[in-house]
Amino acid sequence: MTEKLFLNDSYTNEFKANIVEIVKVKENYGIVLDKTYFYPENGGQPSDLGTIDSVEVIDVYYFNDKIIHLISEEIEKKEVVCKLNFERRFDLMQQHLGQHILSRCLEIKHEANTVGFHIGDDYVTIDIDKKLNNFEIDEIEKFSNEMVFKNLKVNILYPTEEELKALPLRKQPSVSENIRIVEIDKFDYSPCGGTHPKTTSEVGLIKIKKIKNHKNGLRIEFVCGRWALNDYRYKNEYINEISDMFAIKDIQVKERVMLLNNELIESKKKIDILKDELLEYEMKNIENDFILKNNIKIIGKYIDDKSIKDLRAIGNAIIQKDNYLICLISNENNKANMVIGKSKNLKVDSKEIFNKYIALLNGKGGGSPFLLQGSGDNIIEVENIISDFLKAEF
Repeated sequence: MTEKLFLNDSYTNEFKANIVEIVKVKENYGIVLDKTYFYPENGGQPSDLGTIDSVEVIDVYYFNDKIIHLISEEIEKKEVVCKLNFERRFDLMQQHLGQHILSRCLEIKHEANTVGFHIGDDYVTIDIDKKLNNFEIDEIEKFSNEMVFKNLKVNILYPTEEELKALPLRKQPSVSENIRIVEIDKFDYSPCGGTHPKTTSEVGLIKIKKIKNHKNGLRIEFVCGRWALNDYRYKNEYINEISDMFAIKDIQVKERVMLLNNELIESKKKIDILKDELLEYEMKNIENDFILKNNIKIIGKYIDDKSIKDLRAIGNAIIQKDNYLICLISNENNKANMVIGKSKNLKVDSKEIFNKYIALLNGKGGGSPFLLQGSGDNIIEVENIISDFLKAEF
C-alpha cells in the first residue's frame, strides 16, 4: 500500500519514490508508488498534478484502495523523481482551508450546516441547508476573513476513540479507523483527508462571489488567496475599461450600465412595435400579390433576410383568410427558411408540398396541416422552388 505522505506534509513538492506497479489504463499508464505526496482526487478536492521523471502526471485517483498516478508514457526505471505543481497544490490548499473557515463561520452565526463541497478550476462552492439574505452573507464573509487575519495555527490530529468523543466536531467522520482531524486552533475541528496550509493567514483572503438557491438552502460560490486576487484583477480591469470608455469614475459604472440597459429595453420595445408594423405592411402587400388558379390564391415569394419566426408570422396572418396557399422563403445567414401554409377551407395536402421542397433545400422541419416551417442549407434551389410552386396545379 502506498504511504500517504501528503497527510502530514502539505509543503514537500519534490521527492523520490519507487514504482511498485504499473497498470495499463486505455492509452495511458497507471503508476503505483511505494510513497507519494501527490494528493488523489477525493472529498471534493481535485488531485495534484506534476511530473514523474519529467513525464506529465495527468491525474491521480484511488482505484481498488490503490493510488494511481496516471501518465501518458511508460517508465521503465524503478526509482523515480517526482515533482508536484506546487502552485496548483498551494491554490487548492488555500481553497480547502478557506472552506473550513467559511463553513465554521456559517455554523457559528446561523447554525447553517455544509452539506456539499466542490473545488472547480477557479472557484469553490459549498451547499448549506439554510437560506440567508445578502446582508447575512456579507457578515459571514467579514467574520471569515477576521479568522484568516488572526493567523490561527492549523494542526493535524489523530485522536484516540476517547479523545475523539471529547472534540467538538463540525461533522462526523466517514471512516471508523485512523481518523484524521484538521484543527484550526480551537476554532474548528473537522474530519478531513485534504491538504491545508499551516496557518489561516496563508489563505490570504476569502471572497464570496455569488449565492443562489439550492434545494432547501443555498449554494455559495467563493474564492480564496491567489484565486481571489485573479478574480479581483480581471474585474478591476473590466471596470476600469468601462469607466474609461464612458469617461466616468469607477464607482459610477453600475449606475451608467443600469441607465444604458433601461434605454436598451425601451429601444427594443420601440423596435418591436415598428417591426410588427413593418411585418403587417409586408403581409398586406404579399397578401394582395397572388396568382388565382382554380379559385385558389397562390402566393410564392422570396423575402430577403427574414427569420423563420418572421416568415411564420406573415404566413399565419395570411392563411387566416379563405382560399390562400402560400410558399414563403428567405435567406438568413446563408440558410434558407421556408414556410408552407394553406387556409383551413382548402383540401390541398400542404404536407406533401412541404416535404417535396424541404428535401430540395436539404433541410428539415414540420408543423401543422395548415402551416409548416423548416430550414435548409441548399439555398441555390430557392428560385427553382418558387418557380415550381407558382407553375404547379393544386
